[in-house]
Amino acid sequence: RGWPAAMSATATQAGKSLVRVTQYNLLAQCYVRSAIFTHSPGPALKWKNRGKALLAELERLDADVLAVQEMDQFEEFWAPWLERRGYGGVYKRRTQATAAKKDGCGLFFKHGKFELLARRGLEYNDEAFAGEPVTDSELTVGKGKDDDETNAAPGESVFDVADADGCLDRKLECLPTSRARNDDSDAVAKLPEARKTHVRDCVGILAMLREKRVGEASEKEKAAEGDQDEEKEERRKKPFLVASTHLFWDPAFPDVKLAQTERLLAETREFVRAFRKASGASGEKSAGDSPQKTSVPVIVAGDFNSVPGSDVHAAALRGVPGASPGTPGTPLKSAYAEALKRPDALIAKPSDGKDCVSADPTTGEPRHTNVTPGFTECIDYVFVSDDVVVAAAEPISGPAATFAGLPDLAHPSDHLPITVTLEY
Repeated sequence: RGWPAAMSATATQAGKSLVRVTQYNLLAQCYVRSAIFTHSPGPALKWKNRGKALLAELERLDADVLAVQEMDQFEEFWAPWLERRGYGGVYKRRTQATAAKKDGCGLFFKHGKFELLARRGLEYNDEAFAGEPVTDSELTVGKGKDDDETNAAPGESVFDVADADGCLDRKLECLPTSRARNDDSDAVAKLPEARKTHVRDCVGILAMLREKRVGEASEKEKAAEGDQDEEKEERRKKPFLVASTHLFWDPAFPDVKLAQTERLLAETREFVRAFRKASGASGEKSAGDSPQKTSVPVIVAGDFNSVPGSDVHAAALRGVPGASPGTPGTPLKSAYAEALKRPDALIAKPSDGKDCVSADPTTGEPRHTNVTPGFTECIDYVFVSDDVVVAAAEPISGPAATFAGLPDLAHPSDHLPITVTLEY
Protein backbone atom coordinates (compact mmCIF):
# COMPACT_ATOMS: atom_id res chain seq x y z
CA ARG A 1 0.00 0.00 0.00
CA GLY A 2 1.48 3.30 -1.05
CA TRP A 3 1.63 6.65 0.68
CA PRO A 4 0.37 9.90 -0.84
CA ALA A 5 3.05 12.23 -2.11
CA ALA A 6 2.16 14.75 0.58
CA MET A 7 3.58 12.37 3.18
CA SER A 8 7.06 12.10 1.67
CA ALA A 9 9.97 13.11 3.86
CA THR A 10 10.98 16.06 1.76
CA ALA A 11 7.49 17.55 1.58
CA THR A 12 6.99 20.62 3.68
CA GLN A 13 3.89 22.07 5.26
CA ALA A 14 4.22 25.73 6.27
CA GLY A 15 7.99 25.36 5.96
CA LYS A 16 8.23 22.23 8.13
CA SER A 17 9.72 18.87 7.21
CA LEU A 18 8.30 15.34 7.30
CA VAL A 19 10.16 12.17 8.22
CA ARG A 20 8.77 8.63 8.06
CA VAL A 21 10.09 6.52 10.95
CA THR A 22 9.80 2.76 11.47
CA GLN A 23 10.44 1.10 14.85
CA TYR A 24 10.91 -2.68 14.56
CA ASN A 25 12.30 -5.47 16.72
CA LEU A 26 13.39 -7.92 14.01
CA LEU A 27 13.69 -11.03 16.23
CA ALA A 28 17.33 -12.05 15.89
CA GLN A 29 17.72 -15.45 14.29
CA CYS A 30 20.14 -16.43 17.04
CA TYR A 31 17.14 -16.45 19.43
CA VAL A 32 14.79 -18.46 17.21
CA ARG A 33 14.17 -21.95 18.56
CA SER A 34 11.28 -24.25 17.67
CA ALA A 35 11.09 -25.23 21.36
CA ILE A 36 10.38 -21.56 22.21
CA PHE A 37 8.10 -20.72 19.29
CA THR A 38 6.07 -23.92 19.37
CA HIS A 39 3.04 -22.01 18.03
CA SER A 40 4.81 -20.92 14.86
CA PRO A 41 4.82 -22.91 11.60
CA GLY A 42 8.23 -24.51 11.00
CA PRO A 43 8.87 -22.69 7.70
CA ALA A 44 8.18 -19.33 9.41
CA LEU A 45 11.19 -19.92 11.69
CA LYS A 46 13.75 -20.74 9.00
CA TRP A 47 16.05 -17.83 8.21
CA LYS A 48 15.79 -18.40 4.46
CA ASN A 49 12.10 -17.52 4.71
CA ARG A 50 12.26 -15.04 7.59
CA GLY A 51 15.08 -13.03 6.03
CA LYS A 52 13.18 -12.58 2.76
CA ALA A 53 10.00 -11.67 4.62
CA LEU A 54 11.76 -9.08 6.78
CA LEU A 55 13.28 -7.43 3.71
CA ALA A 56 9.90 -7.39 1.98
CA GLU A 57 8.24 -5.82 5.02
CA LEU A 58 10.88 -3.10 5.33
CA GLU A 59 10.74 -2.40 1.60
CA ARG A 60 6.96 -2.08 1.83
CA LEU A 61 7.21 0.34 4.75
CA ASP A 62 9.94 2.33 2.96
CA ALA A 63 10.88 4.40 6.00
CA ASP A 64 13.23 7.37 5.88
CA VAL A 65 14.59 6.38 9.31
CA LEU A 66 14.79 2.82 10.65
CA ALA A 67 15.17 2.12 14.38
CA VAL A 68 15.67 -1.62 14.77
CA GLN A 69 16.55 -4.04 17.54
CA GLU A 70 17.66 -7.69 17.65
CA MET A 71 19.58 -7.24 14.41
CA ASP A 72 22.13 -10.02 13.96
CA GLN A 73 24.09 -11.04 10.83
CA PHE A 74 24.71 -7.34 10.22
CA GLU A 75 27.78 -7.51 8.00
CA GLU A 76 26.82 -10.49 5.88
CA PHE A 77 23.07 -9.89 5.47
CA TRP A 78 21.82 -6.48 6.54
CA ALA A 79 24.64 -4.13 5.47
CA PRO A 80 24.50 -5.09 1.75
CA TRP A 81 20.71 -4.62 1.69
CA LEU A 82 20.90 -1.28 3.51
CA GLU A 83 23.48 -0.02 1.03
CA ARG A 84 21.39 -1.13 -1.95
CA ARG A 85 18.36 0.67 -0.51
CA GLY A 86 20.31 3.88 0.01
CA TYR A 87 20.58 3.80 3.80
CA GLY A 88 23.45 5.08 5.89
CA GLY A 89 23.69 4.93 9.65
CA VAL A 90 25.00 3.16 12.69
CA TYR A 91 24.94 -0.38 14.11
CA LYS A 92 25.76 -1.08 17.76
CA ARG A 93 26.24 -4.70 18.83
CA ARG A 94 25.34 -5.64 22.38
CA THR A 95 28.13 -5.68 24.94
CA GLN A 96 29.59 -9.04 25.90
CA ALA A 97 29.94 -9.18 29.69
CA THR A 98 27.36 -11.91 30.31
CA ALA A 99 27.80 -13.94 27.12
CA ALA A 100 28.85 -13.68 23.48
CA LYS A 101 25.93 -11.63 22.13
CA LYS A 102 25.38 -11.67 18.37
CA ASP A 103 22.65 -9.08 17.98
CA GLY A 104 22.35 -5.34 18.50
CA CYS A 105 20.52 -2.11 17.68
CA GLY A 106 20.54 -0.20 14.43
CA LEU A 107 19.68 3.36 13.45
CA PHE A 108 19.63 3.93 9.70
CA PHE A 109 18.49 6.77 7.45
CA LYS A 110 18.22 7.45 3.73
CA HIS A 111 21.44 9.29 3.05
CA GLY A 112 20.01 10.88 -0.07
CA LYS A 113 17.58 12.79 2.17
CA PHE A 114 19.40 13.21 5.48
CA GLU A 115 22.90 13.75 6.78
CA LEU A 116 24.40 12.46 10.00
CA LEU A 117 25.81 15.24 12.15
CA ALA A 118 26.72 13.34 15.33
CA ARG A 119 26.28 9.91 16.88
CA ARG A 120 27.19 7.86 19.90
CA GLY A 121 26.45 4.46 21.38
CA LEU A 122 24.82 3.77 24.74
CA GLU A 123 25.92 0.89 26.96
CA TYR A 124 23.56 0.27 29.86
CA ASN A 125 26.16 -1.81 31.70
CA ASP A 126 27.44 1.64 32.70
CA GLU A 127 24.61 1.66 35.24
CA ALA A 128 26.23 -1.27 37.08
CA PHE A 129 29.45 0.70 37.44
CA ALA A 130 27.54 3.69 38.84
CA GLY A 131 28.87 5.88 36.04
CA GLU A 132 27.38 9.28 35.44
CA PRO A 133 26.01 10.16 31.99
CA VAL A 134 28.81 11.14 29.62
CA THR A 135 29.73 14.83 29.85
CA ASP A 136 31.66 17.23 27.61
CA SER A 137 35.02 16.38 29.16
CA GLU A 138 34.62 12.72 28.18
CA LEU A 139 33.58 13.31 24.59
CA THR A 140 35.83 12.64 21.65
CA VAL A 141 34.98 15.12 18.91
CA GLY A 142 36.34 14.89 15.39
CA LYS A 143 35.78 16.30 11.94
CA GLY A 144 35.96 13.80 9.10
CA LYS A 145 38.63 11.62 10.67
CA ASP A 146 39.31 8.03 9.74
CA ASP A 147 37.59 5.25 11.67
CA ASP A 148 40.68 4.51 13.75
CA GLU A 149 40.73 8.07 15.01
CA THR A 150 37.00 8.54 15.64
CA ASN A 151 36.38 5.23 17.39
CA ALA A 152 37.06 6.24 20.97
CA ALA A 153 39.40 4.16 23.11
CA PRO A 154 38.06 2.28 26.13
CA GLY A 155 36.98 4.71 28.83
CA GLU A 156 35.95 7.38 26.33
CA SER A 157 32.68 8.08 24.58
CA VAL A 158 32.12 7.42 20.90
CA PHE A 159 31.02 10.81 19.61
CA ASP A 160 31.70 12.64 16.36
CA VAL A 161 30.52 15.99 15.06
CA ALA A 162 30.61 17.08 11.44
CA ASP A 163 31.72 20.40 10.04
CA ALA A 164 29.10 23.13 10.36
CA ASP A 165 27.93 22.67 6.75
CA GLY A 166 28.91 19.03 6.29
CA CYS A 167 28.19 15.57 7.60
CA LEU A 168 29.96 12.42 8.71
CA ASP A 169 31.11 10.90 5.44
CA ARG A 170 30.80 7.19 6.28
CA LYS A 171 27.59 5.55 5.06
CA LEU A 172 27.37 2.54 7.39
CA GLU A 173 29.30 2.21 10.62
CA CYS A 174 29.65 -0.34 13.42
CA LEU A 175 30.25 1.30 16.80
CA PRO A 176 32.70 -0.60 19.05
CA THR A 177 32.33 -0.98 22.79
CA SER A 178 33.28 2.38 24.26
CA ARG A 179 34.31 1.16 27.72
CA ALA A 180 36.27 -2.07 28.07
CA ARG A 181 34.66 -2.85 31.43
CA ASN A 182 31.28 -3.28 29.74
CA ASP A 183 32.59 -6.36 27.92
CA ASP A 184 34.62 -7.68 30.85
CA SER A 185 33.13 -10.51 32.90
CA ASP A 186 36.06 -10.28 35.35
CA ALA A 187 35.29 -6.60 36.04
CA VAL A 188 31.66 -7.52 36.57
CA ALA A 189 32.60 -10.30 39.01
CA LYS A 190 34.19 -7.69 41.29
CA LEU A 191 31.00 -5.65 41.58
CA PRO A 192 28.73 -5.82 44.63
CA GLU A 193 25.80 -8.17 44.07
CA ALA A 194 23.31 -5.31 44.02
CA ARG A 195 25.16 -3.72 41.10
CA LYS A 196 25.57 -6.95 39.11
CA THR A 197 21.84 -7.03 38.49
CA HIS A 198 22.29 -4.08 36.09
CA VAL A 199 24.71 -6.00 33.84
CA ARG A 200 22.41 -7.06 31.00
CA ASP A 201 24.45 -6.13 27.92
CA CYS A 202 21.68 -3.87 26.57
CA VAL A 203 22.61 -1.01 24.23
CA GLY A 204 21.22 1.94 22.29
CA ILE A 205 22.20 4.60 19.75
CA LEU A 206 21.77 8.38 19.69
CA ALA A 207 22.09 10.28 16.41
CA MET A 208 21.65 13.87 15.26
CA LEU A 209 20.27 14.10 11.73
CA ARG A 210 19.48 16.96 9.40
CA GLU A 211 17.52 17.10 6.17
CA LYS A 212 19.66 17.74 3.10
CA ARG A 213 18.89 20.66 0.84
CA VAL A 214 16.73 19.42 -2.01
CA GLY A 215 17.63 22.19 -4.47
CA GLU A 216 18.03 25.88 -4.88
CA ALA A 217 14.96 27.99 -5.64
CA SER A 218 14.87 30.18 -8.74
CA GLU A 219 15.22 33.96 -8.41
CA LYS A 220 11.52 34.36 -9.20
CA GLU A 221 10.56 31.83 -6.50
CA LYS A 222 12.85 33.53 -3.99
CA ALA A 223 11.23 36.88 -4.69
CA ALA A 224 7.76 35.34 -4.27
CA GLU A 225 8.73 33.80 -0.95
CA GLY A 226 9.91 37.15 0.35
CA ASP A 227 10.81 37.33 4.02
CA GLN A 228 9.53 33.80 4.72
CA ASP A 229 12.37 32.20 2.75
CA GLU A 230 15.00 32.52 5.46
CA GLU A 231 12.69 31.09 8.12
CA LYS A 232 11.80 28.10 5.92
CA GLU A 233 15.46 27.40 5.17
CA GLU A 234 16.26 27.51 8.88
CA ARG A 235 13.55 24.97 9.58
CA ARG A 236 14.67 22.78 6.69
CA LYS A 237 18.22 22.75 8.03
CA LYS A 238 17.14 22.14 11.61
CA PRO A 239 18.81 19.12 13.26
CA PHE A 240 16.70 16.54 15.05
CA LEU A 241 17.66 13.76 17.43
CA VAL A 242 16.72 10.10 16.92
CA ALA A 243 17.38 7.24 19.33
CA SER A 244 17.10 3.48 18.91
CA THR A 245 17.20 1.32 22.02
CA HIS A 246 16.41 -2.13 23.45
CA LEU A 247 15.82 -2.50 27.18
CA PHE A 248 16.11 -5.64 29.30
CA TRP A 249 13.31 -8.14 28.75
CA ASP A 250 12.66 -9.82 32.11
CA PRO A 251 9.45 -8.63 33.87
CA ALA A 252 10.98 -9.72 37.19
CA PHE A 253 13.42 -6.79 37.00
CA PRO A 254 11.39 -3.60 36.52
CA ASP A 255 14.02 -1.65 38.48
CA VAL A 256 16.67 -2.54 35.89
CA LYS A 257 14.45 -1.37 33.03
CA LEU A 258 13.59 1.85 34.84
CA ALA A 259 17.28 2.59 35.48
CA GLN A 260 18.02 1.97 31.80
CA THR A 261 15.22 4.33 30.76
CA GLU A 262 16.42 7.08 33.08
CA ARG A 263 19.96 6.68 31.74
CA LEU A 264 18.72 6.84 28.16
CA LEU A 265 16.92 10.11 28.85
CA ALA A 266 19.82 11.63 30.79
CA GLU A 267 22.26 10.63 28.04
CA THR A 268 19.91 12.23 25.50
CA ARG A 269 20.10 15.51 27.44
CA GLU A 270 23.91 15.38 27.56
CA PHE A 271 24.14 14.44 23.88
CA VAL A 272 22.07 17.46 22.83
CA ARG A 273 24.09 19.76 25.08
CA ALA A 274 27.42 18.42 23.84
CA PHE A 275 26.31 18.63 20.21
CA ARG A 276 25.35 22.28 20.61
CA LYS A 277 28.67 23.08 22.22
CA ALA A 278 30.74 21.13 19.68
CA SER A 279 28.89 22.66 16.73
CA GLY A 280 29.23 26.17 18.10
CA ALA A 281 25.75 26.66 19.55
CA SER A 282 25.40 27.21 23.27
CA GLY A 283 21.80 26.04 23.38
CA GLU A 284 20.88 29.05 25.50
CA LYS A 285 18.22 31.40 24.19
CA SER A 286 19.13 34.99 23.53
CA ALA A 287 16.59 37.79 23.29
CA GLY A 288 16.32 37.59 19.52
CA ASP A 289 16.33 33.81 19.10
CA SER A 290 13.27 32.06 17.69
CA PRO A 291 12.19 28.65 19.02
CA GLN A 292 13.28 27.07 15.72
CA LYS A 293 16.87 28.08 16.41
CA THR A 294 17.07 26.85 19.98
CA SER A 295 15.00 23.64 20.25
CA VAL A 296 16.00 20.18 19.01
CA PRO A 297 13.10 17.88 18.12
CA VAL A 298 13.48 14.50 19.85
CA ILE A 299 12.39 11.06 18.54
CA VAL A 300 13.06 8.08 20.83
CA ALA A 301 12.19 4.67 19.38
CA GLY A 302 12.70 1.24 20.82
CA ASP A 303 11.61 -2.01 22.36
CA PHE A 304 11.14 -0.91 25.96
CA ASN A 305 9.91 -4.33 27.14
CA SER A 306 7.43 -2.47 29.35
CA VAL A 307 3.67 -2.11 29.13
CA PRO A 308 1.68 1.14 29.16
CA GLY A 309 1.21 2.45 32.69
CA SER A 310 4.47 0.93 33.93
CA ASP A 311 7.14 3.02 35.64
CA VAL A 312 9.20 2.83 32.45
CA HIS A 313 6.34 4.13 30.31
CA ALA A 314 5.68 6.94 32.80
CA ALA A 315 9.38 7.91 32.86
CA ALA A 316 9.50 8.02 29.06
CA LEU A 317 6.49 10.34 28.98
CA ARG A 318 8.10 12.61 31.59
CA GLY A 319 10.85 12.84 29.00
CA VAL A 320 14.31 14.31 28.90
CA PRO A 321 15.23 15.81 32.30
CA GLY A 322 16.22 19.43 32.75
CA ALA A 323 19.81 20.55 33.08
CA SER A 324 19.54 20.56 36.88
CA PRO A 325 16.94 19.52 39.47
CA GLY A 326 13.92 21.80 39.36
CA THR A 327 14.58 23.09 35.83
CA PRO A 328 12.11 22.30 33.02
CA GLY A 329 12.80 19.25 30.91
CA THR A 330 11.44 18.05 27.57
CA PRO A 331 8.28 15.93 27.98
CA LEU A 332 7.61 13.24 25.39
CA LYS A 333 4.41 11.75 23.97
CA SER A 334 3.72 8.41 22.29
CA ALA A 335 3.43 8.99 18.56
CA TYR A 336 1.18 6.02 17.85
CA ALA A 337 -1.10 6.87 20.77
CA GLU A 338 -1.43 10.33 19.22
CA ALA A 339 -2.40 8.74 15.88
CA LEU A 340 -4.97 6.51 17.58
CA LYS A 341 -6.78 9.59 18.89
CA ARG A 342 -7.83 10.28 15.28
CA PRO A 343 -7.43 6.91 13.51
CA ASP A 344 -9.75 7.69 10.59
CA ALA A 345 -7.75 10.81 9.75
CA LEU A 346 -4.22 9.61 10.48
CA ILE A 347 -3.98 5.82 10.10
CA ALA A 348 -3.99 4.38 6.59
CA LYS A 349 -6.59 1.68 5.87
CA PRO A 350 -5.15 -1.81 5.21
CA SER A 351 -5.44 -2.51 1.48
CA ASP A 352 -6.14 -6.18 2.16
CA GLY A 353 -9.17 -5.37 4.28
CA LYS A 354 -7.77 -7.03 7.41
CA ASP A 355 -8.36 -5.57 10.82
CA CYS A 356 -5.82 -3.36 12.54
CA VAL A 357 -5.02 -2.77 16.18
CA SER A 358 -7.15 -0.36 18.16
CA ALA A 359 -6.36 1.80 21.17
CA ASP A 360 -6.53 0.45 24.68
CA PRO A 361 -9.31 2.54 26.30
CA THR A 362 -7.32 3.01 29.51
CA THR A 363 -3.86 3.90 28.19
CA GLY A 364 -4.53 5.08 24.63
CA GLU A 365 -1.64 2.94 23.37
CA PRO A 366 -2.11 0.20 20.75
CA ARG A 367 -3.41 -3.01 22.33
CA HIS A 368 -0.36 -4.94 21.19
CA THR A 369 2.97 -4.70 19.39
CA ASN A 370 4.27 -8.11 20.53
CA VAL A 371 2.15 -11.22 20.03
CA THR A 372 2.76 -14.72 21.41
CA PRO A 373 0.29 -17.11 23.09
CA GLY A 374 1.81 -16.40 26.49
CA PHE A 375 2.35 -12.65 26.11
CA THR A 376 0.43 -10.17 23.97
CA GLU A 377 1.09 -6.57 24.93
CA CYS A 378 2.28 -3.17 23.74
CA ILE A 379 6.00 -2.87 24.54
CA ASP A 380 7.38 -1.00 21.50
CA TYR A 381 7.09 2.77 21.17
CA VAL A 382 8.08 5.87 19.26
CA PHE A 383 8.19 8.76 21.73
CA VAL A 384 8.46 12.32 20.41
CA SER A 385 8.80 15.79 21.88
CA ASP A 386 5.92 18.28 21.83
CA ASP A 387 7.37 20.15 18.85
CA VAL A 388 6.91 17.01 16.71
CA VAL A 389 3.47 16.48 15.15
CA VAL A 390 2.15 13.07 14.07
CA ALA A 391 1.03 13.51 10.46
CA ALA A 392 0.19 9.89 9.58
CA ALA A 393 0.67 6.28 10.69
CA GLU A 394 0.75 2.81 9.20
CA PRO A 395 -1.79 0.30 10.56
CA ILE A 396 -0.62 -2.41 12.97
CA SER A 397 -2.04 -5.89 12.33
CA GLY A 398 -4.97 -6.61 14.62
CA PRO A 399 -5.98 -9.72 16.57
CA ALA A 400 -7.77 -11.47 13.71
CA ALA A 401 -4.50 -11.59 11.76
CA THR A 402 -2.23 -12.45 14.67
CA PHE A 403 -4.37 -14.54 17.05
CA ALA A 404 -2.25 -17.71 16.77
CA GLY A 405 0.91 -15.88 17.80
CA LEU A 406 3.97 -14.62 15.95
CA PRO A 407 6.11 -15.12 13.98
CA ASP A 408 4.01 -16.67 11.23
CA LEU A 409 4.28 -16.78 7.47
CA ALA A 410 2.85 -13.26 7.12
CA HIS A 411 4.68 -11.66 10.07
CA PRO A 412 8.40 -12.56 10.26
CA SER A 413 8.99 -11.32 13.84
CA ASP A 414 7.19 -11.78 17.14
CA HIS A 415 7.00 -7.96 17.19
CA LEU A 416 5.02 -5.77 14.80
CA PRO A 417 6.54 -2.65 13.22
CA ILE A 418 5.40 0.83 14.24
CA THR A 419 5.59 3.34 11.38
CA VAL A 420 4.70 7.00 11.76
CA THR A 421 5.17 10.08 9.62
CA LEU A 422 6.30 12.99 11.75
CA GLU A 423 6.31 16.72 11.09
CA TYR A 424 8.99 18.79 12.79
